[in-house]
Amino acid sequence: LGKFKLQNKLTSIVKNEKCDAILSLSNYAIKSKLPQSVMLHWPYAVYPEKEIWSNMSLINKLKRQYTFYKIKQLLPYANHLIVQTEVMKSRVEKHLKYKKSITVIPSAAGFTGDEINSKALKTITSLKENNKKVFLCINEYYEHKNLEILIPLAQKIKLNKSNFVFI
Repeated sequence: LGKFKLQNKLTSIVKNEKCDAILSLSNYAIKSKLPQSVMLHWPYAVYPEKEIWSNMSLINKLKRQYTFYKIKQLLPYANHLIVQTEVMKSRVEKHLKYKKSITVIPSAAGFTGDEINSKALKTITSLKENNKKVFLCINEYYEHKNLEILIPLAQKIKLNKSNFVFI
């Protein structure tokens, strides 16, 4: 339940800090009218097939059903979703009935090093052509990665009115 207490706290922070937009990497939108992009990477949200759910313990099933309920409840606040595969995109459209913008940005874990994601490259090239400085963070959240350092960094960039774009 800590995740959902955090969601309420984040809603308050967004309001108090007068944010311009929201980027959520946590599967959950925040209750806000601001433009908001959400990375949806939790597969259970779009895999309702019986086989996926039937082997879970009752506790795990209940936890996942509650998580699914909260994702669906908050989804209308998202103006844009980011997913990692075309399959996930089509399942989001079909099972969650999401009709707004969806971008596919593959997980870095699937790259061999020789591949180039043309959509991401095109986006980055376009931003650079508009004299934007691009900060790209491809990551999964784990506490040991210390991603929280990005928050004060973003605050400093906003205060200095720097020409940065975060991806």
